[in-house]
Amino acid sequence: VTLYVPEMCDTAWNKATVQNVLDMRVGIKFAEDYEATAGPIIEYRKSTGWNPQGPDEAPSDLRSFFSQLTEADGAHEGRFHYVSPNTDLAAWIIERATGTRYADLMSEYLWQPMGAGSPAYITVDRFGAPRAAGGMCVTLRDLARVGQLFVDGGMAGTTQVIAPEWIEDTLTAGDPQAWKTGDFADYFPGSEMHYRNKWYV
Repeated sequence: VTLYVPEMCDTAWNKATVQNVLDMRVGIKFAEDYEATAGPIIEYRKSTGWNPQGPDEAPSDLRSFFSQLTEADGAHEGRFHYVSPNTDLAAWIIERATGTRYADLMSEYLWQPMGAGSPAYITVDRFGAPRAAGGMCVTLRDLARVGQLFVDGGMAGTTQVIAPEWIEDTLTAGDPQAWKTGDFADYFPGSEMHYRNKWYV
């Protein structure tokens, strides 16, 4: 992570790999509690404008928010631990690695080649950083087209949109033990599952 985003050196992401981020296996203290009324998840939502700032609070932003998450709660590459900011950080890594805006990359490499029927849009913070975790709005039909890409080995008609190696890795390389000891195992009792490359399998 810090190879691409050195700003993360003093955070809980220090020494985490990009694959750890993609697999939600970063040892970071963060509670993904959507009913919380205070704490890091509320500050996270404020950083992207999803929740309003208080009357005496200075404006926030997503990338400054990352620096607040300094506490670890386990080892990297340990259990599956769902943390939405991991996905936003992945978008920042992608932008740093390519020098191109996340939304433009999504358009060029996914949305247009797969033949999306409608434009999509993504929430951004006040400086334009994308809220990649849940901030993308698409039509149901186009979301189904994304799923169909996986069914069809990454092909949209005669166009190879997603590398078949990526799909194979997603389907087979996840760690079922990380899932069993992770955040959501109790929701799927008896199911053999894993999480890999931002996909539930």
